[in-house]
Amino acid sequence: MLRVSHLSGFNARRGAGGGGATITATLTDSDFQTANTDTYTFTGKDFGAADPDRELFALVTGKATAVRSFSSVTIAGNSASQVRAADNYAASNGIAAIYRLGLPTMTSGDVVVTFDDTMTSCGLAIVRLVGWTGSTTPHDTAEDNDGGLTLNIPSGGFALAVTYGNASESTWTGLTEKYDTQVEGAHYMTGAFDTGMSLESNRAISADAGAAIVAASFAV
Repeated sequence: MLRVSHLSGFNARRGAGGGGATITATLTDSDFQTANTDTYTFTGKDFGAADPDRELFALVTGKATAVRSFSSVTIAGNSASQVRAADNYAASNGIAAIYRLGLPTMTSGDVVVTFDDTMTSCGLAIVRLVGWTGSTTPHDTAEDNDGGLTLNIPSGGFALAVTYGNASESTWTGLTEKYDTQVEGAHYMTGAFDTGMSLESNRAISADAGAAIVAASFAV
């Protein structure tokens, strides 16, 4: 079941810039826990160097034995905004979400992921973005429960996606894979992102071993 939402999410702006900015995206940290709880605390996560324009994206995944959803993510004690979530799916498909926070200071800190009920595991990756002065309202977002979706890409924009893999390591199409980590058993967390992308409608993005998948694109 594919769910697409154009211009969904949050409506803040990052200053008066935008259009044609040169941005740099870096995976600064990734981690997972198998704690059987509804709240997972990842301590001392690497945010990368401080920067006045730094945005942090938290790519999070979770697995449970029943249908679950995300409640919140905090980064260094600050509430992050949910960009989009692929949750409330069948337990076998896991769940995934993208959260964002503008954090110009601090090089590391705790990230706390809270669910609506107990999860058997939780995965986290941190993406550091600098040089972005465009709107924090997504150009497009999408989610699905079988590892594939389509996403509209703005000219020169960037996009990122995360999926919960329920079989094995994944091979991504449509975005560049940045990590693919075994969490427990045959379950994997994996994410991908690119910057400086070309204008495209309905770009196919997938991870062949993925289940719940969520993606978002932004103009620069």
